[in-house]
Amino acid sequence: MLAKSCSEHHFHEVSGKTSIASLQDVAVSYVYYLLHVVPRLAAVAVVFVYYKFYAIALPVLLVAANFAIAFVCLRHNFVIKTLWTSVASALAPICFVSRHAIEVYSLSLESSPEKRFQRFYFWNNVAFALILTAVAVSLNLLSGYGVIGIAQVDLPVLTFGHQMSAEVMGVGAMACVGLATVVSLAFSWNCCLY
Repeated sequence: MLAKSCSEHHFHEVSGKTSIASLQDVAVSYVYYLLHVVPRLAAVAVVFVYYKFYAIALPVLLVAANFAIAFVCLRHNFVIKTLWTSVASALAPICFVSRHAIEVYSLSLESSPEKRFQRFYFWNNVAFALILTAVAVSLNLLSGYGVIGIAQVDLPVLTFGHQMSAEVMGVGAMACVGLATVVSLAFSWNCCLY
């Protein structure tokens, strides 16, 4: 549902908020968003399952980074739209812009709305991959050295049946974080092709 909403919203924003997306308009972007949302949501959930309160650093850093990226890539946007973009794009790259900003982007010689969104999506993917990896590694190091606690999770999918000798995330959880990182980086590379 989130992927469908994101793909419809993207089309509506790029059109200058004048068109409602049809199935043909959003078919490709739906797959794009579906492939973003599932690994991102799973990775964030895994970090929260293991680290509970300490994992709050992940969404805080994601929102802060997204705000900075949106502020730079989506200039002439209202602050509330930039804030909403920064919060919403933690799980999928999505832009919220005002009609006024779309008109400014359309008249600008710098770049079109599509190019601005594409630049935001690229940096959102890179930031997600870097922040997720940094937070997961940092929390694993802190729990491995006994500085913070870690929840004992008895789910075979998160451990692949192997108990870790140190107090760190299971092998399956690390694979989930790694997959989300690889998917984000692959999609950021894909944004450069267009």
